[in-house]
Formats: sequence, structure tokens, C-alpha cells
Amino acid sequence: MACGVWGVVGLLIASAGFGTVNDDARLLVLGATTVGVGAAFLAARLILRDHPRWAGLCLVVSIVIPTWYAAALNVVPLVAGLVLLSGRLTSWIRGPMGSNKSDPIEVGSLSV
Repeated sequence: MACGVWGVVGLLIASAGFGTVNDDARLLVLGATTVGVGAAFLAARLILRDHPRWAGLCLVVSIVIPTWYAAALNVVPLVAGLVLLSGRLTSWIRGPMGSNKSDPIEVGSLSV
């Protein structure tokens, strides 16, 4: 979900500053925006399909979105992407035995 939000925010910021770009740089900015936003949306899809490392790679690629005056926004997907690429978050989510998220969760004597 957050990856998709990053894609929308990045698209809005990039398109807001697109009018100030020189004519000879417009194609480069348009390409970076397209690749970055596409990578952010692909990361969201990969997270839903339980592929966190690939999603992390897509988030790292998505920082090419030109954010002009809000360049600090690129730090968030960069850090999140690097954490997902490292696999540390994945091992924390799955637990020490590598359990799948489709396994039932036991709470006391109840099984959810």
C-alpha cells in the first residue's frame, strides 16, 4: 500500500515541476518519472505477492523519480528498499522457523 502511495506522490511532485524543465531535458525527466512510478507500483504488487526482496529492488529503483524541491522524500523508499533487500524484515515476519503467513496463528487456546 505504501509503495503505491509513494508512486502517486512521486508522480504528482514530478508532474508539478515538469513545466520548468528545459526542452532538451524533458525526455529524460519523462523517462525517469515513468520508470520510477512504474517501479513503485510494481513494488506494491510484489509485496502483495510475498516477494519482498524484489519489491525492495523496485523501491530502490523508484528513487529516480524527480522530486525537485522535496528531494528528501526519496530517502524513505531508499531505506525501505534496502531493508527489504537485506531480508531482515522478511525473517522477522516469517518467524524463526520460516513459517508461512497462511499458517494459523494460535492465541492461547484459540486458533485464528
